Amino acid sequence: MTGKVRFAKTFIALLAASGLGLAVCSGPASAAAPGIYSSWTISPSDAAAQNHTGTIGFPNALLPGADYTSNKSANDGESVRVATGTATYGDWLTTQTPFGALFGPSGPSTTTQFLRLRIGTTTVSTTTYTFREPFPADRLGIAFGDIDVDFITLTATDENGDQVPGSKLVGSTFNYCDVTVDKPTDCNAGPYRIPVWTPSSNGGQITPTPPSPGIVESSGASAMFVPSVSLKTLTVVFQAYPTAGDPSYRTWFAAFPRTKITTDVKPDKEKIPEGGEVDINVSTGNEGDFDAGDVETCLKIPKRFVVVKKDGTSLDGRNACWTATELKPGQDTDKEITVRPTGDTSGDFTFQSTATSPDAGQAGAKANLTVKKKKKKKNKPNPRPNPKPQPPTG
Repeated sequence: MTGKVRFAKTFIALLAASGLGLAVCSGPASAAAPGIYSSWTISPSDAAAQNHTGTIGFPNALLPGADYTSNKSANDGESVRVATGTATYGDWLTTQTPFGALFGPSGPSTTTQFLRLRIGTTTVSTTTYTFREPFPADRLGIAFGDIDVDFITLTATDENGDQVPGSKLVGSTFNYCDVTVDKPTDCNAGPYRIPVWTPSSNGGQITPTPPSPGIVESSGASAMFVPSVSLKTLTVVFQAYPTAGDPSYRTWFAAFPRTKITTDVKPDKEKIPEGGEVDINVSTGNEGDFDAGDVETCLKIPKRFVVVKKDGTSLDGRNACWTATELKPGQDTDKEITVRPTGDTSGDFTFQSTATSPDAGQAGAKANLTVKKKKKKKNKPNPRPNPKPQPPTG
């Protein structure tokens, strides 16, 4: 697990366990940030249209994008638009928020985008995101803001199409206005209330503080999620309470980037005799644009071979493995493992290396080795002596 992902899991677990919404200073963010925020498209461009479709994408080809639909139960004329974290709309997440501490700030920025959605007090809005491939666990961040006179119901499915329980969405709450630096311009004077996340067996709800019927207009009440399982779909149902004043919410997506690792395996000889030794060179490298952490490489050793020199690897059954804590772009790690076939082993054998990292997925490589059978020496037969000539008879 990388430093970024390890920090995220620990940080979110502490927030969730505390039951509190917390604002944090920007200091710890260096252990994890920055992540990357998604870009958005939306159609039609008419913000007041009843229904919209669009896409989200990340500036990292190894992270899947998503298609979304956002439909309202009524044509209420309220706006649905893609906005940026500037004074025009006044909403962003600083590094003093838990989300900004993990993924970096979303603003103030003229380029970082989010979805800003308003509804009428009797309208129900349903927005469904469908990822083009299951989004990897522990890498996706989702934040919802301005939950005060309204509430959100979340459901999600995993890579197998199964419902994701709310505990696996790993949620916590905070207030993005409760900061001292780069305070969003849409924030009022407070008090800065923190909503409540209530997980259930099939998702959960984000509700305001105080709860209905005592709801009041406020600023910055937010929830964040870093799902611990891969997600295929996420559905957000947004509704207002009957006494609501101005129901609206914001959505941000961010992620930890992924990189590309490769691995290679090369015996120093193509053929060896029975009982001979061979050095198997295994190398794993980071060929992407981002750091790769906790890169584990394993060499699978065929049966009927023994390890003569393991070069700092750990043996686990027939696997010789080692872990590089971090590989920078262009950096690699390698080992030379010496093996020998046992007994009268001969034939063709395959050595396989596998490299894995939570920042990059998996890579593999294979190489063949031939063990030649020793030729047995043939014993020369003793020459038969010439028979002695016999004297003639008669």
